[in-house]
Amino acid sequence: MKRKVLLIISIIAIFGGAVVGCGSEKIKEKKQMTKEEAKLSRQNEILKHLEEKYGEKFIPLNMNSEYIKGLDILQVYKEGTNPVTDKVEACREEKDGKVEFYDGYFGMIIRPEYEKMIKDEVDKIFPESKVYVKFKFNSFEDSLKHGSTYEDAIRIGESLANVTRIYIDVDGEKINL
Repeated sequence: MKRKVLLIISIIAIFGGAVVGCGSEKIKEKKQMTKEEAKLSRQNEILKHLEEKYGEKFIPLNMNSEYIKGLDILQVYKEGTNPVTDKVEACREEKDGKVEFYDGYFGMIIRPEYEKMIKDEVDKIFPESKVYVKFKFNSFEDSLKHGSTYEDAIRIGESLANVTRIYIDVDGEKINL
């Protein structure tokens, strides 16, 4: 009798271990899916924030997550613009249990105004110039939105550090100053 009970217990233990082993693989697989879903959810939060803030639709390019720091950095560009020259970073950061968003899109809003200011000065010397500006920082004060100007940014003390490229035509040759 003892042998039968031991045999039954052994069989149950073997099958139970196999079932638990198979189940743990499914749990791992589910956790992986959940991580990806969580990342996609955070990406969608960033896109929603941008669309609410600027009233524009943005297209995601790629997302970098520093999960330990609670920081997600999503490269985006506004729908209908050039993804190479017009991409900016938008961030979602968890700090002290709160979620904060910041982005560099304001630089794209003021870029035409800023490029025109520079071009007007350059044109006095080189009338056939082209000017391109890329703002260095990936975040601006959250109060700067559509309708805000270059002067508004200066007034609140925003740093507008940028890379400015000036192209001129000298005797048919294009030169980058």
